[in-house]
Amino acid sequence: MNKWHRFFQYSKGNFYRKSLVLILLSASIPGLVIGGSVYWIVSDKIESALIESHQKQILEQSRNMDEQLNYLELTLSHWAFEPRFGESLQTLDFVYHFAETRDIYKTLLVMQGSHPLIKGVELFIDRPSPVRFNPEYNPPNEQSQVTYFKQLLSRGGTAYWTNSSQVANPSASNDALLVHKIMDMNQNPFGILVATLNREKVENMLKVLNPYDKGATFLMNRQNEIFAAVQSGASSPNEFEAAIKEAVMQAGADERAFSFKWNGDDYSVSVGKLPRIDTEWTYVSATPVSAITSPIIFVSQLILLFSISGFALALALSWFASNRIYSPVKRLMNVLAGGKAGGLNRNLDEFQLIEKQWGHLSQESSLLQSKLQEQLPHIREGFLLQLFHQYLNRYSEQELKNRMKQYGWETDGRQFIVTNVQLTGFSQSDGRFTHDDRGLATFAAANIIQELAASRFKEFSVINFHDSSIGLLVFASDAALARMELLAMSKELTQTINQILYVRVTITIGKPTDVVRNIPAIFEEASQVSWARIMKDANQIIDMEQPDAALEPGAFQYPFALERDIVQAMRMGQQNDVERLLVQFLNEVADGGNKEAIVKQSLLLLVGSMQHMIMLSGIRLKTPLEGANVFDSLLQTREREQIIQLICTKVANPFIEAMAERSNSQVQKIIEQAIRYMETNYTKDISLDSCADQLGTNPFTLSKSFKQVTGINFIDYVTDLRLNKAKELLRETDMKMNDIAEAVGYQQTYFNRIFKKQEGITPGRYRDKSRDATV
Repeated sequence: MNKWHRFFQYSKGNFYRKSLVLILLSASIPGLVIGGSVYWIVSDKIESALIESHQKQILEQSRNMDEQLNYLELTLSHWAFEPRFGESLQTLDFVYHFAETRDIYKTLLVMQGSHPLIKGVELFIDRPSPVRFNPEYNPPNEQSQVTYFKQLLSRGGTAYWTNSSQVANPSASNDALLVHKIMDMNQNPFGILVATLNREKVENMLKVLNPYDKGATFLMNRQNEIFAAVQSGASSPNEFEAAIKEAVMQAGADERAFSFKWNGDDYSVSVGKLPRIDTEWTYVSATPVSAITSPIIFVSQLILLFSISGFALALALSWFASNRIYSPVKRLMNVLAGGKAGGLNRNLDEFQLIEKQWGHLSQESSLLQSKLQEQLPHIREGFLLQLFHQYLNRYSEQELKNRMKQYGWETDGRQFIVTNVQLTGFSQSDGRFTHDDRGLATFAAANIIQELAASRFKEFSVINFHDSSIGLLVFASDAALARMELLAMSKELTQTINQILYVRVTITIGKPTDVVRNIPAIFEEASQVSWARIMKDANQIIDMEQPDAALEPGAFQYPFALERDIVQAMRMGQQNDVERLLVQFLNEVADGGNKEAIVKQSLLLLVGSMQHMIMLSGIRLKTPLEGANVFDSLLQTREREQIIQLICTKVANPFIEAMAERSNSQVQKIIEQAIRYMETNYTKDISLDSCADQLGTNPFTLSKSFKQVTGINFIDYVTDLRLNKAKELLRETDMKMNDIAEAVGYQQTYFNRIFKKQEGITPGRYRDKSRDATV
């Protein structure tokens, strides 16, 4: 007795008592009464509700259809007033003016694809020699065609709907036509745009009004002529449509629903109007009532059968079921109560709490899941960009693989192959892409790579760097097979990009690796190989597993220090120093036994750096530099004196003169003192305030004057000075990184970070590359 007493007293709330009472009452009600009530009484109401719901759905679908047709009308009206369809078409020689003819052809193609209901778009110009586009330039060669278009031009208002059967159509089809006239400045029509509707698409649109396999749906024009119809299962479709049409005309209302009887079957007929330009359409949908109500009849019979079968068991199992049902509820309530035995209130409705908590958790889960799915492509792209740019070096191999698994990539048993695709030869693209359009070309190339890779690889990712280069990362279980596929895809990709974008492409396939941390280094190496080959204006496919002697560096070392001094002398307006340093620069690159080609390349690099500094300074010269002429003149000049004179007169002197006009002598003197102070104390903690105090001026004046004279701000100059000194120590000494950082006024951690930010590589990597270049 005590056990049962404790059972009844233990944390049972309103749900348990209500469920027990409900089960007992349900078991006591005869199943036959329930089934009969559903079958004979409720079914009629549900049938009416289903028919009403069906009619509402038809009304809603008709509105959607009306919106599509409205959009089609607005689209054609918009195109009809395009400037390229102006009155100049009345006199234009379409054969001679090929560009205008091609533009009209492309415009008609765009119009034809702008709406799914459009089957074709034609342009007709009424002039002594009529012109027709369909959409190609195709003058009418038969008088019947001219008569057909002139009938369309003479009918209706500015825009109207008609049928091919209502005019002398030589095509003998009965398609719906949307006609829009083209007016001149005096609002006189001289041509028409004719949009022909796709009969199949129109019929598919009508099928939405009657989703069942039986019945009929059709459209009538203002003359009550059927011009589009869909029949489903009728033995005599024409007679059936005619009977429904007659019933609709007798009903007379614009929009209504009524019952119709045909061959012993009841039909629910829905009628509505679709106002169109210059006319009005009527849609009619007839659906068998038996098709609409078939689900409720089956359900009613099923309920009756189950009620009879379950009646015998319901009463005996009600008590047992109530306890079994409550058992999981009890455990769930204990979880929601925090596991406390007495945490449940016997007066509490358990499902109210469960429903509240479940709804809250479901809402949060759905929200997080949707956000994750929306952001996952961006997260994956961002992760790969960070990985390729070596921003994830602090992560271990296992951490990187775990993150990739979280983003949906499979890494176990996979090898990774990196491919660098570089677009070149934009100058040979026949004007398709300007300098500002290279991002668009890169985007198009990335889409092409995406499509080609999807047909060959199960798992891959494409990274658009938006700088004429694209990365492709392939996850391969068989590296050898994947490389063969990559080589085949590279050839196909080269041909596709040449044909579509009219640019050249350099593809570098990196070495396979099963270590995620090696991916950035392999991609960087592939990028360097790609840039080494980019000077050739031809398609190239480079396999890094095959050694290439053409990529080995020579023994020449470019005089970076002299280049820096020349640029600095130009900033300071020291014309004599510029000429002296140019002589020294030319002697150093020419007297080292180097070939003339290397000397000319060095001079081109120097002039490019000088012009880059002029651009950054913000000085606008009175006479343009005409950089292309400077480069051409350098390539053609052989005498040293003439080379020095050319660079001075074309590049250095115009900039120094313009800078002298902008800066007065007092400001120039202060900035010279500031630069000397920075060059002397760059190893110390230099700030704008401390330098201003040293020179006896205020920080604001110093900052403004420094930017005005040198073209760069104070902090950037200090950073460039320190990094140039650091690069000199990296190239010419064996000092440790810590000592070099301290020697140029930085802590080692900050030195590594600022060096990589400015130069794109780490100090150690810079030292290795510099030494490799001199071997």
